[in-house]
Amino acid sequence: WRAHACWEAWWVMRGRRYRGKYSGVFERYSDYFSVAIQSHFTASVLAVWRLHDPGAGAVSLQTVPGRMGPRSDIPQATLREYRRRLRSIRAVVSGFETIRHKFLAHRDPEYTVERAFKEAKLKYRDLGQVVDASLGLVNLLLRARRLGTISFDNSVTTDTVRVIRRLHQ
Repeated sequence: WRAHACWEAWWVMRGRRYRGKYSGVFERYSDYFSVAIQSHFTASVLAVWRLHDPGAGAVSLQTVPGRMGPRSDIPQATLREYRRRLRSIRAVVSGFETIRHKFLAHRDPEYTVERAFKEAKLKYRDLGQVVDASLGLVNLLLRARRLGTISFDNSVTTDTVRVIRRLHQ
């Protein structure tokens, strides 16, 4: 949930759609928005990292199939699909690992977010795509176990836009 919520807030505040229309709000409250945008970006990247942390001690989308072991309630076809989907986002996840390590964890003042994305061969929209793909992985396992699914109602987007509009009045 955290990865999706932080990504939504970051995407709204950073996106052209609202930056252009409410430029006066972003200028008037520039200190707040510069901190909020950076904070939500950082939280999104760290949340994605935690979802995909391959470390032996981590409980993540990378490690959960091995930790679960063989299960009679999850068909082998589902596990193959899970692994296929996981492989399909490997390069993007690796890119966010680079951003996490070089831009956030081991901060170099000369290293910009633009440079980090360029070196990781990512676009800003990739952050939302990896969040959505991660949710798809979780839902694949939940459906197999007949535990329903998780969905998001974009309430963070709605709330962020509402705040920006109220500040505009």
